[in-house]
Amino acid sequence: TIISGLGEGHYYMSLEEYVKQFEYIFGFAPYPGTLNINANPIEVKNLLLSQPKSFIKGFKTEERSFGGINCFDVRVNCNGKRENAVLIFPERSAHGKDIVELVAPFSFRERFNLDDGDEIEVRLRE
Repeated sequence: TIISGLGEGHYYMSLEEYVKQFEYIFGFAPYPGTLNINANPIEVKNLLLSQPKSFIKGFKTEERSFGGINCFDVRVNCNGKRENAVLIFPERSAHGKDIVELVAPFSFRERFNLDDGDEIEVRLRE
């Protein structure tokens, strides 16, 4: 189920160090923002434990440090449309364990015409 986030995804997904790594690993620069999904944390964790993942390295600036991000290739299905995306689990997050985030080179809300409360299907890509 789609929920509003804290509005911080825009900042983090715009940081050059993260953008470069997403481009190198996944072949795209992330849209400056994430889509937040309220999901069953036990199901998600159990599903992903055995799956291959990619890792975006953390980094430091003069002001602060930024954590790494565990990433999984996924396919999003919604409203008859399908798109590839990346499910992310930042090492540092203000979200509870029931919230997962998606990243792609586009705005999910615009591409799929999503509002809070809408549901989408997210599957691991094979």
